[in-house]
Amino acid sequence: MRKLLARSYLLSTVAASLRRVNARRSLHKLIKANKLEFYGGGDATIQEIRARHLFEIAARSTGWCPSSIYPIGGASGALLSYILLRVLEEFPFTNALELGAGHSTRMLDAWSKEKGTFACTLEHDEAWASRMSSLCVSENSRILYRPLEDVHLEGRHCRWYSKAKAELDGKKHDLLIVDGPVGTKRFSRIGVSSIIPEVLSTDWLIIWDDIDRPGDLESFALVIRLLRERGIEHNNLILEGDGRVGLIFTDKFSGVRHLW
Repeated sequence: MRKLLARSYLLSTVAASLRRVNARRSLHKLIKANKLEFYGGGDATIQEIRARHLFEIAARSTGWCPSSIYPIGGASGALLSYILLRVLEEFPFTNALELGAGHSTRMLDAWSKEKGTFACTLEHDEAWASRMSSLCVSENSRILYRPLEDVHLEGRHCRWYSKAKAELDGKKHDLLIVDGPVGTKRFSRIGVSSIIPEVLSTDWLIIWDDIDRPGDLESFALVIRLLRERGIEHNNLILEGDGRVGLIFTDKFSGVRHLW
């Protein structure tokens, strides 16, 4: 029995390892096929430790980051939290739009209160939107409950925030965080293509979480292709830490290349 259990465990471990290898190969094929800039590699555990350590340093140094931010589990990862905190502190953003509420929402709220800037978050879960609203204190930040609805974009079906275009019409943002709604296997969060570039200011930065998932990487690449087709000059970069975070940005914010 012990030999049988050991053999079963070994086979399951090998199978899991092969799945990770194949998934990584598929991701790199997508990155290469879409001519995306990638910075990462190395031991995953070391990268995660590095991301968490840098986030802790950045959080202490700002003086305004909420103390109870834990980048684990389903919350925003350490790499996303670190990059977001650095850009909020070091770049002159004035109006942020976030898709999907979470720990990052509290960071945006604290930033808004400290800097006198503006932040808006769209959230599809009513109870969670209410919960996060109760934790926010800045007069210049708001969380909007927008249930998901079925839409068709770029020839694909997806679930996207209802009345998002109407709510954001005429409003310009120089920072966009894509971390919602819930991801899907194919073309995850493709709904963001319906508001880009209309919601963006002249100069802007997009931070896209979960690029390690094929569905989000597909949508990330599609948005870049649409920007290219419209002749909108921009740069892109994928960072790897405890996950992968995608960045799309104009030259004004090219300094983000040096944060990781």
